[in-house]
Amino acid sequence: MKVFLITVFVLLNSSAICFASENSEKNQPANVIPVPQSVTTMNVQKTNSVLINPINFLSGGFGFEYQYALTGNFVASVAPSWYYLKVKDGLNDEVKVSGGFLALGGSLYLNKPFEGWNIKLLAGVGYLSISGYPSANMYMTDILGGYRWTWQSGFTMGLGIGARYLELNSDDVSVSGAGLAAELAIGIVF
Repeated sequence: MKVFLITVFVLLNSSAICFASENSEKNQPANVIPVPQSVTTMNVQKTNSVLINPINFLSGGFGFEYQYALTGNFVASVAPSWYYLKVKDGLNDEVKVSGGFLALGGSLYLNKPFEGWNIKLLAGVGYLSISGYPSANMYMTDILGGYRWTWQSGFTMGLGIGARYLELNSDDVSVSGAGLAAELAIGIVF
C-alpha cells in the first residue's frame, strides 16, 4: 500500500512557469553571440521561460521548470522540485513523505520555442524520505508530447502527455516501473 501511495505521489509531481529575457535585435552589439530566434513580440526576442505545474501543489510539492532557447527550435530545461506530505497509512498512523528532485532535459518545438507542438525529454535524480523507512534514491525519465500557447502579454500555458519510467532504490527495497506522465504548465515568457 505504501509503495502504491509513494508511486502515485511521485507520478503527480511532474513540474513544468516560463520566464524569458528580452534582447532587442537593433541594440545588440556586433561582438555578442547572437540570441536564438524565439517568441518575438514588437522586435523583442524571448529566450527564457519558467513554468509551474499546479498539480504539484495538490500533492504537497513545489517545483518549477526553467527553460532557455538554445537554437531556433530547441529549448534546454532545468527542473528542481521539493515536496512534503503527511498521509495516514492503513493502521491510521501518520506517515511523512519528503524529498527533493532535480531533472535536466530539453524540448524540441516544431515551429519556434515556447509555441506550438513540442516533444519534451526530462531525466533526473532525487531523494525520498518516508518516516519509519530507510530513505531512497529516485531516478526518473519522462518523454512527453504536447502543445503550448503563448500570448503577446507573455502568459503561456501548455498541456502534455506521455510516459514516465521511475526507479526507487533504498537499502531494503528496490521498485521500478513505467506509467503515464501528464503535464499542465502555466507561466510567463519574457
